Amino acid sequence: MGVVANLDIIGGMSGDMLLGAMLDAGLPLDALTREVGKVVPHGWRIVPTQVLRGQVRGTHAAVVVEDDRKWDWNQFRNAVSESTLDAGEKLTIQRVFNCLEEAEKEAHGGDASHLHELGTTDTLIDVVGAVAGIRLLRIERLTASPLPTSAGVARSSHGVTASFAPATMSIIRKHRLPVAVGGSASRPTGEAVTPTGAALLATLTDRAHSSQMTIRECGYGAGTRDTADPPNVLGIWIGDAHSSDAREDPDTGHHDETVVLEANIDDSSPEELGYAMERLFDAGALDVWFTPIQMKKNRPGVLMSAMANPDRVSACARAFILHTSTFGVRTRPASRLIASRETIEVEVFDCRVRVKLKLAESSSERTVLDISPEYDDCAALANLVDKPLRQVMQEARRIAWETVNADA
Repeated sequence: MGVVANLDIIGGMSGDMLLGAMLDAGLPLDALTREVGKVVPHGWRIVPTQVLRGQVRGTHAAVVVEDDRKWDWNQFRNAVSESTLDAGEKLTIQRVFNCLEEAEKEAHGGDASHLHELGTTDTLIDVVGAVAGIRLLRIERLTASPLPTSAGVARSSHGVTASFAPATMSIIRKHRLPVAVGGSASRPTGEAVTPTGAALLATLTDRAHSSQMTIRECGYGAGTRDTADPPNVLGIWIGDAHSSDAREDPDTGHHDETVVLEANIDDSSPEELGYAMERLFDAGALDVWFTPIQMKKNRPGVLMSAMANPDRVSACARAFILHTSTFGVRTRPASRLIASRETIEVEVFDCRVRVKLKLAESSSERTVLDISPEYDDCAALANLVDKPLRQVMQEARRIAWETVNADA
């Protein structure tokens, strides 16, 4: 049973709100300052202040920078790579910057050279502080609630934009971050989620699994705007993970109940079907796939299928109707057996890489059936050390097997 944390995104998500939440939950300021100082040695400080947002008391973490300078992406990366941070943390920070750079390029037509608000020292401090803070708090897995939708517009050096800035929306779409749409009596106004906040969520949170937990610590990070409906705060709950309530199989894993949705389609283009697949994932589908079929009047077609949890069936059915030519969707219950698994980290080319272990467990023994390196970690590492992706994945798998066998 490890330490897990959940982000309760009430009023918004930004880098400084995450720092404030971690400080409010007990992260020592001097330890955080020491770790960030390995990348930015001087000319800055974090000033935490206790504030009220509505009826929620939290910590506002103001990043004060003397003689601020403008940075480009290479300068960000060089500052991190030349620091004395742990190699694994360097890799994680680089992944956050990769996420931000790709989003900026998409938002600005392939040109991300002018970083505007992102190209400042406080962006670097926010990202380094968030990654280091998770390690200092001994958090092994981080989850998050859906992002809140906000009303109105946001204003920046790019001008007036939608409340989700273009770069933020790019990250939300590409990384399929869940968004809470409707069902709330109040919504934040203006930019509630910053590009840096979205990139931290996309890179640091585990969206494949959720955990029951016993909460030991709780903290709230306050945004700069003093709004009360909803309170402009980000919560973090830290505690001990519980095993899943799902029905357990003593040898191979646990069962859960899902729903399969499907439709026969013979008059949608490949482009439309690819787009529909993306929208289904946005609606909460666990998986989407296509099967070639032969339909009436000798037409070749496809069987489009999706699997979803019961509470996402309506949203997924709506995506079928809106984004394909089908006039109806079939549904059927499906029970699935999910293999027991565990994620560990191994050191590959002086950087930490996550690998998943597929397990068979019983009361008397625990057997590793297979090992699967995390693609995102391996891709980022391959780029960092200029090696082929296949070589990095093979090396990660080899080292993981050696680690497992040594522990057996």
